[in-house]
Amino acid sequence: MKVKSIWIIPLLFVFFIPNVIGASSIKSKSPELETGFDTHITNNSLAVSPDGQIAIVSDSREQSILVYDLTKGKLRKKIDGFGSPRNIVFIDGGSEFVVSDSTLGTIRFYSLKNFTLKDEVVVGQGAFGTAVSPDGKTLYVNNQAYNSVTVVDLKKRKPIDVITGFAQPRQGIKVSSD
Repeated sequence: MKVKSIWIIPLLFVFFIPNVIGASSIKSKSPELETGFDTHITNNSLAVSPDGQIAIVSDSREQSILVYDLTKGKLRKKIDGFGSPRNIVFIDGGSEFVVSDSTLGTIRFYSLKNFTLKDEVVVGQGAFGTAVSPDGKTLYVNNQAYNSVTVVDLKKRKPIDVITGFAQPRQGIKVSSD
């Protein structure tokens, strides 16, 4: 009996554990998205609602985002359909959230009330980091593929300007308070 248990532990590490670790990224990728311009870049994002009750999480290797209820400590919803979700930001006083997707080149607007898709704006492949202006009227989207920042009117839900002259901007965008 002692000899059998000694062999079982190494077998777990050789056969079982590597399959479990790699399973989530292998199963969720669709072939057409694996060849996107930025699929080799990985990042995670976390945004907590202004009231501290909801957390939205993304892992760019997964084609979904996860919505957690922080008051109950449980998963509320998994939202599929992304290429590589990058950044998440709350808007409109926390009633909505926006997710950038660099592979699909979109920003998607979701209702916090029922977690449904409200709108989608195309800003071009490479859409990574996002920041909201202090007045809540404008969203700035870093675009790595085009070395630019796209300026989006949040009320009209459309791009209104593109600022060029950057070197592959990704995450880390912030708007000053003035």
